[in-house]
Amino acid sequence: MIKTELNSVSAVRKTLRVEVPNEIAQQARAAAIQALQQKAKLPGFRDGKIPLNIIEQKFAHEIDHETIDQIVDLTLAKAFETAKVHPISRPELTPGMWSPAGDYNYTVAFDVLPEIKLKDYKGLKLTKEEVE
Repeated sequence: MIKTELNSVSAVRKTLRVEVPNEIAQQARAAAIQALQQKAKLPGFRDGKIPLNIIEQKFAHEIDHETIDQIVDLTLAKAFETAKVHPISRPELTPGMWSPAGDYNYTVAFDVLPEIKLKDYKGLKLTKEEVE
């Protein structure tokens, strides 16, 4: 289960910190490695047949980047739903540091509609002006 923490920057600007459990992060990492293994090309290996340990050594940066993308894709909508917010702008992602051993955290900043509170408008007296 993902954990969320909503902070208000202003009346319309919010930040949401999302903590993703290690199990989800590991699944995303495995999927990223598998996808990269299928399309990676290295001399001496047939396409799609490079051993996983070599993929992890040679393409560590790409794997981390793809892992973060997959984690955000899998969890962002659920995080908005959990925090009960409805962004009206594209979220600005601030990725956390990826560590295979622990949970993964990231933060998104976004705009929401301002909260409008109606005052008691019933019973107000209006005057009608005559038009000449």
